[in-house]
Amino acid sequence: MERLDRTMSNDKWRALFPEGTVRTLPRTYSDHSPLVVLTQGMHSSNPKNRPFRFEAAWLCHPNFSDVVLNSWANMNFSLMEAIKEFTSNVQTWNKEVFGNVYRRKRFLLARIEGIQKFQTHNYSHNLFLLEQDLIKQYNSTLFQE
Repeated sequence: MERLDRTMSNDKWRALFPEGTVRTLPRTYSDHSPLVVLTQGMHSSNPKNRPFRFEAAWLCHPNFSDVVLNSWANMNFSLMEAIKEFTSNVQTWNKEVFGNVYRRKRFLLARIEGIQKFQTHNYSHNLFLLEQDLIKQYNSTLFQE
């Protein structure tokens, strides 16, 4: 992560966003590297403080319907208990079976970035093929996201 340089902003923008940063992402679709501008700077988020969120990517997994059915089967006419049961079950299933899409995306991007940096100095056909495979995996992960 680099500080946002003067060529990407003017004085008014810098005054509004003094913590602004920019990150160059690896190339995945074209020969240009995308940039991400963060106006608040980098802040680490604590996943324990996040509220539960349903992930649409779960719907792509063949075992997800089993998690839903098992969670709601013993609902005993208590909607709140069923929601609590589903939330607990799906969070466990996500960690153990599905995996974290965002973590997988970051992992794939980091590998692609590393290969692209290495390839600028030392070309390897095997690394080129690996990069193409990782880009396909990344695009699949983006679809899930």
